[in-house]
Amino acid sequence: MAKQLNVSEIKLNMSQPRMLTVQLADELRRLIARDSLDGTVLPSARHLADSLKVNRLTVRRAYAELEKQGVIRRRSPKVFEVSKDFSRNNMEPYPNIGILLPYRFSDVLGTSGGFCLQYIKGIIDAAAEQKIAVIMLELPNAAASPQEISQFNAVLMKRLVGVVHLGGRGHYPDRPLEAVMKNEHLPQVMISAYPEMPNVGAVLFDVSSGTRALAEQFLAMNHKKVGLVLASSRFEDRGNDGCFSYAACHRPGEIREVLHEYGLDCDDRYCCFSCSSYRAMFSALKKKKADGDLPTVYCCQNDEIALWCIKALRELGISVPDDISVVGFDGIAADDELTTVCQPFYAAGRRALRQLLEYHKHGISESNRLVYLHTFLISKRSLSYANNRDIQ
Repeated sequence: MAKQLNVSEIKLNMSQPRMLTVQLADELRRLIARDSLDGTVLPSARHLADSLKVNRLTVRRAYAELEKQGVIRRRSPKVFEVSKDFSRNNMEPYPNIGILLPYRFSDVLGTSGGFCLQYIKGIIDAAAEQKIAVIMLELPNAAASPQEISQFNAVLMKRLVGVVHLGGRGHYPDRPLEAVMKNEHLPQVMISAYPEMPNVGAVLFDVSSGTRALAEQFLAMNHKKVGLVLASSRFEDRGNDGCFSYAACHRPGEIREVLHEYGLDCDDRYCCFSCSSYRAMFSALKKKKADGDLPTVYCCQNDEIALWCIKALRELGISVPDDISVVGFDGIAADDELTTVCQPFYAAGRRALRQLLEYHKHGISESNRLVYLHTFLISKRSLSYANNRDIQ
C-alpha cells in the first residue's frame, strides 16, 4: 500500500497568519523527511486547505516554496508529488549514522583480533570530520516479534542517515538483521562482507594486490610448492548466512587463483583444511609430515592460523623458516616474526562512512555498490628462501 501524508499531524499556529505559508512548508517538509514519502502524491490544494481550515492560497504558496526547494515536483499542472530523490538529498542539521554491532560493544572489542576496533575508529574519525554523530546499535533479539522488528526499523529511519554493518550474529535465520538489510530506504554499507541485498553496499579488501606481491616474493625465493591453510573444510565454503557472506571465506580461493596465475603449485595434497583450532592445526601438519606432503611455504587464511602453524611445525621438529616458511593474512598479529598480507582496517572504516554519504546523496547502483581497498605485503623473518629438500 502506497504511503500517504498524515495531514492530521500538521501543526500550525493560527495566531500568526502572515507566517502560515512558512509554517505549512516547514511542517510538510518535516513529515515528508520523517516518513520517507518519496514519490507520494500530495493532497490537492483544495483538500489540504479544507482539512487545515486555511486559505487555498496559503497551500498553493507552501507547495510553490517546496517545489522551489526541490522537495516536491509537479506531476501535472495541479498535482504535486514528493521528489524521488528527496530523502537522499535531505540531511538534518545534526545528522547521525549508526554502527550495527553483532554483539555487545565490549565483546566486539575483545574478538576478531581487534580489527573491529580499527573499523570503528575509522568510522568515528571520518564522521567527526563531517560533523556527524555516531550511535552504536544492537539488533532486537533473534526471537523478537515482527512488530518489535518493524518498530526497530522505523526508529532507524527516523534517527539515522544510514547504517554501517560490522557482521552478523552467527545464526540463521536472523530476522531482525534481514529486515534491516531489506530496508531500501535506509542507506547501508557492510565492511569486509558481500551482502546478498542489492540495496546494501560494501567496502572490501582487494586480496589480489597483496597476494601478487607475495607471489613475486615466492618466485624470487625459489618457492615452488605452496600449501594453503584454511579454517573451513573446503575452498568453496562461503560462510553464507542468508544475508551476506564474509569476505574472509572467499579469501583462500582468491589467493590460490593468484598463485596459480604465477605458476606456483598449490595442489590440495599440500593444503590443510578445517584448521579452526591449534589442536586441529597440529593434527593436520603431523599427517602431512607422515605422508611426505609438505610444501616449501604455508600461506595461511589469517594471522592467528599462521601463528598456530609456526608453533605446530616447530613442535614437530620442523624449522621455520629454514625448512618451511609461513605467511599470514590480515596484519593484526603483534608479532615481529610473521610475514603477512595486511588489510587497511582503519581506512576501511573511513571509506565506509564516505560510501554511506554517497548512497545517501546519490543512491546506490552497480557502479558504486562495491568498493575495494588495496592490500599490501609486510615481509619479516617467517619467510625465507626455499629449502627444496625432503623433510623427514
